Amino acid sequence: MLEASLTAGGFSLLSLILFHSLESPGVAWVVTGVIWAAFMAFSLYSSRRQIQIDQDAHGDVDRIANTIVSLIFICLIVLQIANIFMWQEFAPLLAALTFNIAGAAMQFARLIRSAFV
Repeated sequence: MLEASLTAGGFSLLSLILFHSLESPGVAWVVTGVIWAAFMAFSLYSSRRQIQIDQDAHGDVDRIANTIVSLIFICLIVLQIANIFMWQEFAPLLAALTFNIAGAAMQFARLIRSAFV
């Protein structure tokens, strides 16, 4: 939950810094998008690996929801790659960061739900 929230905040701050320090705004979106895509690819890989290694401890993970969220983030990674080569706009990065916040909210809801089960 903290990682998802801090990811959104950290990459928002990074994009703001790059936007104000680089000549072209498009370059700021591309650089931030590349770093975000690499970070999220690593994050998805490592979390999926941890769940598979210790499946007994992760019995409360909703497999369908986890698969859907993973697919959404894979699509967002592909969107960042498309943004690098085609558009160089802010909107794909905003979509990615928005889903990071939504992911944090989903993790929070799961945490609250598990307290009452």
